[in-house]
Amino acid sequence: MADTSLLSRIPLRISVPLMLVTPVLLVAVVLTLIAYVQGSATARELTRGNLDQIHKRIEAHVDGLLDTPATAVAMNKALIEQGRLPIDDLPAWRDTIISQFHAQPILSSIVFGSADGRATWVCRYEGDDLHTYYAVNPPGDNTQLAEYRINAKAESSTQPTNTFPYDPRIRPWYKAPTEAGKATWCEPFVFVGGADAESVTLGISYAEPLFDSQGKQLGVVDADLSLNDISHYLARLKIGEWGQVYITDRDGLIIGSSMGAKLADDSGERISATKSEHAWVRVSADHIGHAFKSLHSIQSRYEKTIDIEGHRFLLVCSPYEHPTGISWMIVTLVPESDFLAGVQAARQRGLIIAVVASLLTLLLGIAAAMWMVRPMMQLNQHVRRIGEGDLDQEIHLNQSPELIKLSNEINEMTAGLRDRMRMRHSLAVAMDVQQALLPDGSPKVKGVDIAGHSTYCDETGGDYYDFLDITGLEESSVCVALGDVMGHGVAAAMLMATARGILRSHSSEPRSLADLLCHLNELLVPDTGGKRFMTMLLATLDAKNRVLRWASAGHEPPFYYDPQSGTYHELDGSGLPLGIMQEEVYEEYTFDDVREGQVFFMATDGVWEMQNPDGEQFGKQRVRELIESHHTESAEQISRHIRDALIAFRGDDSRDDDVTFVILRVMSVG
Repeated sequence: MADTSLLSRIPLRISVPLMLVTPVLLVAVVLTLIAYVQGSATARELTRGNLDQIHKRIEAHVDGLLDTPATAVAMNKALIEQGRLPIDDLPAWRDTIISQFHAQPILSSIVFGSADGRATWVCRYEGDDLHTYYAVNPPGDNTQLAEYRINAKAESSTQPTNTFPYDPRIRPWYKAPTEAGKATWCEPFVFVGGADAESVTLGISYAEPLFDSQGKQLGVVDADLSLNDISHYLARLKIGEWGQVYITDRDGLIIGSSMGAKLADDSGERISATKSEHAWVRVSADHIGHAFKSLHSIQSRYEKTIDIEGHRFLLVCSPYEHPTGISWMIVTLVPESDFLAGVQAARQRGLIIAVVASLLTLLLGIAAAMWMVRPMMQLNQHVRRIGEGDLDQEIHLNQSPELIKLSNEINEMTAGLRDRMRMRHSLAVAMDVQQALLPDGSPKVKGVDIAGHSTYCDETGGDYYDFLDITGLEESSVCVALGDVMGHGVAAAMLMATARGILRSHSSEPRSLADLLCHLNELLVPDTGGKRFMTMLLATLDAKNRVLRWASAGHEPPFYYDPQSGTYHELDGSGLPLGIMQEEVYEEYTFDDVREGQVFFMATDGVWEMQNPDGEQFGKQRVRELIESHHTESAEQISRHIRDALIAFRGDDSRDDDVTFVILRVMSVG
């Protein structure tokens, strides 16, 4: 009986290639779909991981914001108890709180209100570059508040620019701690005053009541934050291509947002996220409200994919708690297209490759098709394992030189990916360490002009400088720590972070500089085992008493330029580097001929040893000439001249050592 099937009527020259190309095409399509599904899942997981990191960054920044008012309140309470801020003479506070305010730009205001209705404070408003000082004195039923403007030099006007009735005792920041009987946050409220009468500045206050020995309330010490600062930070975050974030309190009222969503209406009434004019905020808040009976019940991370205006979004909501009692919600929204765009493009490329592979299979014939299917399946399985995170396996294809080369390159790519993942993790840790090591700016010390600078030769470095707040130092004194760890990279950064933590944790204990080095060395030696070491220089300059003290662990002491004599002087005195030998005893040295105009310079060896393309070192003489030429300028200007000279001297050559230095210029204390 004749075979009447369809295949029997098709010539072999057509049926065989069709039989070959069909499974290849099907396999290619299936693999592309599998890769798409797995790629989508991987993209979602990566996005979730990124959002976790973003939430942690937001929480860390908000922690810093909320810690600042509490620190300011504690400091001013201590100054009051010490009698340095007399509550019976509030005008005497002006210079102190203005100076505090300039030193803490995160704060929106620093306030004190007395129980008899007097008040004094300094503040800033949204969109206003200048600061404002307020005073209410003396008390009375019709007490008038006097407003003074402060310029960029921290100088206030002599005459008030505005006056209006004001009683601090009825303000939210005063009533909340008074009713609680302890330090607390008040609910967000509208600030009074401001450069623009039509603008609304919404903020929160952390305040603590002050009592005398009989328990009678004397007043309230307060520090405020503008919620606009939180929104400004959120707006700077990069969340995918179009992702956004906002924060609400547990009642659903908006605290801040990256989208510019209004926090309050024109009357100062706070706006609920469910009533926001921004659709992303409103829709996501409605969804969270339907998913939970109350925002107060949310105790862990919540994640959901939702629709907003016809587009799919990944919503992540996590609770935020601060030790001082703040309880908020952080909500992020990322369009699905952000993390699936690359996967969809890969799917299209995969389909194109499948079609091309099928056409090639038709031309190559039976033998070539059978020969290629097996290694391709092996390759696919191996790539799938790589996509699932298995980077320890290797593939070995030996059907042809090309496949051998391909398998070798894939194995090299996998090994490189392994190394890059480890490197990325190490660099992320090291970068965080380095950011924590270096100070944000130079301290303001009466009689001393200060500038510090540090540049690393790669992503991380072994250099370090800091300004320590050591108990017992005069207000006219500054304490500088300068260190240099052997080597670079993560290990050097971690050792320097350890040293910094030990120094800062023991700065509050009355110790000499030599004692600090001895204590630091005793703690570092067990950790380093004597295999790694670091040099350290601790120096204090007291402009009022005209004395410089220093202790050195293998680090070069300061040298200084005296403009009166036009000469340079190098100071002596050093000990063994830290981390080598326990029970090493360090000495403290003193220089008591400090005079106005002198410029003290301390640095790591990367400054002197900077080389130009010809191999010549920068040397100390060039530094001395720069200081001598610019000693009448500010410390920061001298620092800039030295940095510019180092860059010009180095040329296009990359640095092979870190560059760190600190400049102290003695000023008049009168």
